[in-house]
Amino acid sequence: MPADAPYGLTRRDFMLKYAKGTRLCRIAAGFGYLSVFFTLTLTFISRSMLALFNFIDIFLYLTLILFIHIGKSRAAAVLLLIYSIFSAVYVYLTKGTVSGLLTIPTGILAVIGTVRCAKEWKDYIETYY
Repeated sequence: MPADAPYGLTRRDFMLKYAKGTRLCRIAAGFGYLSVFFTLTLTFISRSMLALFNFIDIFLYLTLILFIHIGKSRAAAVLLLIYSIFSAVYVYLTKGTVSGLLTIPTGILAVIGTVRCAKEWKDYIETYY
């Protein structure tokens, strides 16, 4: 926990100004938004009949990324990591191509960042309350 964090901060203010794990959450969110952009672009370029499944994938991924970016949700980070690994393995087994090279590191960064944010907040609460 940063030593310069004053007494009486809300969780939101603490996360925005003092939590060091927030940086990792932002980096993970940036990678996630980039991955969503690539998937969306490739979906429009390919014009395949499987576009509906791509839109479901984009919606799930974007929802989890928003929960991580805005709420620093550990549950969303773990679900994102599990979903990324499952998706990469599924694509490899069904199509034989390597996929998810950006999504798995995003999930790992998200888990590390959200856990660090939660630990810093817990330390802050124990120190001042």
